[in-house]
Amino acid sequence: EKIQEIPKAQRYSARPEISGVISKKMKKADIPKRAYEAHVRYGYTLKEIARELGLHYTTVSAIIKGFERDLEN
Repeated sequence: EKIQEIPKAQRYSARPEISGVISKKMKKADIPKRAYEAHVRYGYTLKEIARELGLHYTTVSAIIKGFERDLEN
């Protein structure tokens, strides 16, 4: 029988620790790109990213959406 979904733990087994991707200590200008990368490339949830940055997850969502808009333009 085929497995329909690969568990998240296996999909992202080689991903770096979130603190290696994003942190409060980075430059403000780097946060949108790194938050986007953490979410899209490494599969971190908005809540995990928000916890690392000390922000609300809706704020992180807005940051990522803004970065995506900038990518399209």
